[in-house]
Parts: sequence; C-alpha cells; structure tokens
Amino acid sequence: MNKIFTLILIIGISIGLLIGSSINILINKDYHQTENTKKNQLNQTINKTKNNSQNQEDNNQVTNKESLNENNKEEYIKIIIQNGFTSNKVADILYENELILNKNDFLILLKSLDLSSKLRVGEKTIKKGSSMIEIINIITN
Repeated sequence: MNKIFTLILIIGISIGLLIGSSINILINKDYHQTENTKKNQLNQTINKTKNNSQNQEDNNQVTNKESLNENNKEEYIKIIIQNGFTSNKVADILYENELILNKNDFLILLKSLDLSSKLRVGEKTIKKGSSMIEIINIITN
C-alpha cells in the first residue's frame, strides 16, 4: 500500500511540474514578444525623434544663418527650473519659449535616455535653435 501511495504521489508531482513548466514557458514567450514589441516601438520613436530633431536643426540652421546675417547675434532664452518641477512642467516651459516644437517628442526622448529624474534646478540659458539633445544636456548638467 505504501509503494502505491508513493508511486501515485511521485506521478502527481511530476505531472504538476510538467504542467507548471509548460505554462511558464508559454507566459515567458508572450512576455518576451511583448517586450520586443515595446523595444521596437521605442526604437522607432527614438529614430523618429532623432530625424525630427535633425530636420529641426537643419531648419533652424537656415533660420539662424538668416537671422545672424540680419542681426549678427544669436538669441538665448533663460528658463528657471525650480525644485519639484516635473519633466512635463519643464517641457511646457521649453514649448512656451519656443525652444522645442513638440512636447511629447521631447518627453519620449528624455524618458528613453533615462534622464526624466535627472533635471537640475536653477537658471538655464539655452540658445534658440538648439537640438533636443543639446537642451537635455543643458537641463540635466
């Protein structure tokens, strides 16, 4: 009787392990596919942002050359980042001062670079026509 009970217990545990392992494999497969999809979307967004930034830089270079020829000086904007400002608030300030064209692109780039929480408090001077990467470097250093 003890041998039969032990055999049934071992078979039950084995079946349970097989079922549990199978479920775990299926869940992890779906998880990795979802993660890969998210990474692809993030990479596409970063590439789009870089292209937009490059186009913005190209357009701003033409505009800056024209304004340099006219005024022979560059325009700088001073912004103040106060303690407790979120990245959304900073994006609003940059957008209002016409330093960025799109708040969402800026926030996505800031998040993808893992710099959302590294904003530095203080007065920042930013040249008009700076790329988003240059602006991020200024406000995080």
